[in-house]
Amino acid sequence: IPFLPKMYWFLYRKPIYFLMFIPTFLSGWMMTISNYTMGQIIDAINEPNALSIVKRYALLNFGAAILSSGLNFIDQYCWITVGSLIGIKVKRVLFKSLMLKDIEFFDTHSFGDILTMLSEDCRQVENSFSSTKTGQVRIVGQLISSLIVSFGIEWKLTLFAIFSTFMISVIVNLFRDAARISLRAARKADAKSLTIADEDICNSRTIFAFNRQHEELERYGEWVDKNYEFSYKAKILFNTSFRLSSLLDNGTVCVCLNVGAYLIVKGEITAGTLFSLSRTAFTIGIQLNQLLSTFDMEQKAL
Repeated sequence: IPFLPKMYWFLYRKPIYFLMFIPTFLSGWMMTISNYTMGQIIDAINEPNALSIVKRYALLNFGAAILSSGLNFIDQYCWITVGSLIGIKVKRVLFKSLMLKDIEFFDTHSFGDILTMLSEDCRQVENSFSSTKTGQVRIVGQLISSLIVSFGIEWKLTLFAIFSTFMISVIVNLFRDAARISLRAARKADAKSLTIADEDICNSRTIFAFNRQHEELERYGEWVDKNYEFSYKAKILFNTSFRLSSLLDNGTVCVCLNVGAYLIVKGEITAGTLFSLSRTAFTIGIQLNQLLSTFDMEQKAL
């Protein structure tokens, strides 16, 4: 498949690995089915044969819940297994690549940077192509099912929810991009401090012989302070983005609920329809936001 990066063929080398995407994708449809059946149950209250309708949709909802549990179990078991295999493969290939380098490579790269590659970077690649990939595939399934149901119920409110969500995602991602820049700077400072600590501990006799303890302490403390400064800034920006996203999302929900209530009064939609729409259309925003937030992580892993 031309549009898939080569990394997919490297990590999911066995064709059976791609079968994992099927239960993950299908599990994303279960929430939409649950929202739709609950809306039909609400509308059935005023019907003459309400009891039979409620029983039918309740049974359908119960079946969807059982199927969702089974799919999630298969999904978690498969992805945990494959994720571990991916992590092992990445570490082996990276270590083999390091062993085939010329000795000059180790002179130009610090000990802390190499350790970061073998530990944190490998772990990020493993997470991006296992646990994060699980969420991405599930979100795609939820998005497709949510769009089908939402546009079938009320296309105007659905378009408003999607447009507002897109604008919210753009604003929030600006904060998150700034946070990621600070986080990368914090990681570099942490790697530098680890390198200094390793060099000083390994050459402690030389340092004590030249009475360099105070200078090395200041040099180490300088990079530790930088790590703290960048980490603190990244945490503040990430928390701000989360709070701002929650505020804007809730504002969008309030507007859509008020418009939906007006449509109920006019008799254009029912209460159950508004319930299903609110539960389905509003999750589109959350799903899009989550999906967009994982792209940067995947690109970094690639």
